[in-house]
Amino acid sequence: MIARRLTAVLVAVLMIPACASADDRPMVLVASSLMLPVTQILADGGLDATLSEGASQVLAAQARDVDAHLVLLADPEIGEELARDGGFASPIPLVSSPLAIAVAPGALGEVTTLTDLADPDLVVVLADLGVPLRTWTDRLLARELADGVVTPDALEDLYAGVDSFETSAALTLAKVASGEADAAIVYATAASGRTDDITFIPLRADMTATSVVLIRSDASAADRAVLDALLEADETWLAYGFTRS
Repeated sequence: MIARRLTAVLVAVLMIPACASADDRPMVLVASSLMLPVTQILADGGLDATLSEGASQVLAAQARDVDAHLVLLADPEIGEELARDGGFASPIPLVSSPLAIAVAPGALGEVTTLTDLADPDLVVVLADLGVPLRTWTDRLLARELADGVVTPDALEDLYAGVDSFETSAALTLAKVASGEADAAIVYATAASGRTDDITFIPLRADMTATSVVLIRSDASAADRAVLDALLEADETWLAYGFTRS
């Protein structure tokens, strides 16, 4: 149902690369993992904004160059750095998502736990260092190690056996979707609305990735209307698998 609704929604909201706003509509930079629900929320609210999608670390670096009004990031620490640089208010917790293992159809049965990702016969991809998904992945794996869920040797083998490191959450999942990889650690919310045969194996529910939103210090009424819509759309976020923070 979500996928069908988005056919119309994606036409309703203009998306351009992160360069320069074409008019006075709020320029909203959105982490790729949040793009679908954000598009839905703004369309449902009849709000006109220019959306630009990308990796959080790239969007934060571009925020001032493109005169962004709001920035949605998949890592609070990146948001804190942006706010410290000036021009944006402190980041507001927005939504949370657990992580999951995305498994290609051909590897189904071979991957059921994190330890299975250490199998050298599997093609495994992870997000690269500096990408928020990788930050959350490393934290989760460290927690699993501390709790004895994975052994030090298995964790070492997992990292050593990674076939490629991707520059965004979207590209990490795309490797599995295209059949180039057998498995990857991704956001569990990526499962929402998919029509392919990827299987998502949920990981620990007590370890979730938190996303934040920042608004300009000199925000306009239109900017604040967008922020309010994002903060009040609990049902839409839930429909895409997110939990409001």
